[in-house]
Amino acid sequence: MFPELNSLLECNKKNLPNGKSLVIIDSQTDGSFLLHHFISLYIQGGGKVVMLAFAQSFSHYSLVAQKLGINLNSACDDKTFVFLPGLKYTLDGIINRDVENPLLDTSNCKSLHSLYQAINSAISANENQSLPTLLIIDDISTLLYLGFQHTEICTFLTYCQHTICKKTNGCILSLIHNDSDVEDQSSNLLSRWFHHFADIVLELEGLQSGRSKDVHGQLKVVFTRREQNDLHSLSPLSRCVHYRIRDKGVSFFALGTSPAIL
Repeated sequence: MFPELNSLLECNKKNLPNGKSLVIIDSQTDGSFLLHHFISLYIQGGGKVVMLAFAQSFSHYSLVAQKLGINLNSACDDKTFVFLPGLKYTLDGIINRDVENPLLDTSNCKSLHSLYQAINSAISANENQSLPTLLIIDDISTLLYLGFQHTEICTFLTYCQHTICKKTNGCILSLIHNDSDVEDQSSNLLSRWFHHFADIVLELEGLQSGRSKDVHGQLKVVFTRREQNDLHSLSPLSRCVHYRIRDKGVSFFALGTSPAIL
């Protein structure tokens, strides 16, 4: 768990971001390291994590979790960590469709029905319904690569949000890649939609000046929902920091305050 990130997000293991939707949008960098923070945050905070994984295997998450002091195998035994192989459920939904060429026809949102059913079953399996639950989707870009339209993905995520945030007061966290040097209209549209859908947007990008051994990238945290009594500004609140990834953690610091500079 990364304490500086908790400060940026105004949360901790005693104050989980329940009832909120979060998204990680990375550009010319890999923002998946932030997922491990939220896994440890919820498990150490007495919650449950449902991981819908398209990008990595269980072994990957388990090895990184060990470095952060979390045993995912024990968490699986305790049913506080549930791993769902996203490609399996998605392809099952496509292949089992009653169409002539199911692998070529992803134009119907029902193709994602088996995926949603798997998530709903994992959430409903909570013996303690008051247990705060985090749904992580790593990463949603895969559905675009499989040929789904961004509108279908938006509908799918809206259903997931209702199940997680509304029914269980849980939290949903998605990861999407949107490289600025690649022209991908679907990815751009989905990223823009997330700014309206999510309560908190974490935007990561590589340094415009190029690679650096002391600063690995920039993180901008955008709070899209302002408090009703906040009359100072109608625009979203945002905070921007630099970060450096280490072997067993990540350091966050104000722009221009890298130890190498000072």
